[in-house]
Amino acid sequence: MDVRAMRQDDLAAVEAVCEEALWGPPPPDVLPWWRRRRVEHLLETDPRGCWVAADGQGALTGAAIGIRRGGLWGLSLLAVVPEAQGRGVGRALLERALAYGDDCRAGMIVSSESPAAMRLYARAGFALRPCVALSGAPRFVPERPATVRDGEPADLRWMDAVARRARGAPYAAELALWLRFGGRLHAAEGRGFAVGLHSMLMVLAADDEDVAADLLRSFLATAPRGAELGVHHVPAGHDWAIRVGLDAGLALSPTGALFVRGEPGHLAPYLPNGAFL
Repeated sequence: MDVRAMRQDDLAAVEAVCEEALWGPPPPDVLPWWRRRRVEHLLETDPRGCWVAADGQGALTGAAIGIRRGGLWGLSLLAVVPEAQGRGVGRALLERALAYGDDCRAGMIVSSESPAAMRLYARAGFALRPCVALSGAPRFVPERPATVRDGEPADLRWMDAVARRARGAPYAAELALWLRFGGRLHAAEGRGFAVGLHSMLMVLAADDEDVAADLLRSFLATAPRGAELGVHHVPAGHDWAIRVGLDAGLALSPTGALFVRGEPGHLAPYLPNGAFL
């Protein structure tokens, strides 16, 4: 096994590894360009956190991406093809990604439901916070709250300040990326923001639960009518989000976990993103 830094010419192979090991074929609510673009973005912003594993013939068998935002380290991606699992590939990749955040005060991982992955993260010293998902086509679409408007580039500075309060780290680079590629910013002036990308809620951060609930209602009110919506990571303790989702007729199901170590922000109200935390 060879573990080396990811290169630009690895992108297609990394995408193939992730589809085989982690993502599966793109579902209807995933835009075809998004999966490649999330990896490409982080290879640009965090090249020292991007790693791949290859077999003896040079074929990629795994990939990992660690990111740093301020003093927060996060695992954006860890994928190992099935035939290479159980051979230490995932552990070796995680060690390289973790080393990128050695001097960070806190770490976060949004985990899939994989028992092997969750065991790996728990063994690495991260505390587990169970998550649930809200999904489906809303049967009762709420009105958009008057407290929430569409965001624009001029809002990114104060949104970044909200993110720093919620998770102890900035979010401007990813907010700008989503805005560039068609994401809809939901802005509660100076107090909270959310991002919707077509049928998916990408992230939500706010100063209190009332603001957070209004932001989630705004996403539900403005999402494409009849689409299967996804709010994929609702950590334990975020009952305000569960109430809003159930009031809209969304289905509730268990999904993965949020792993945390060190001293991040208060992380509430905060609905993280799997790729960018």
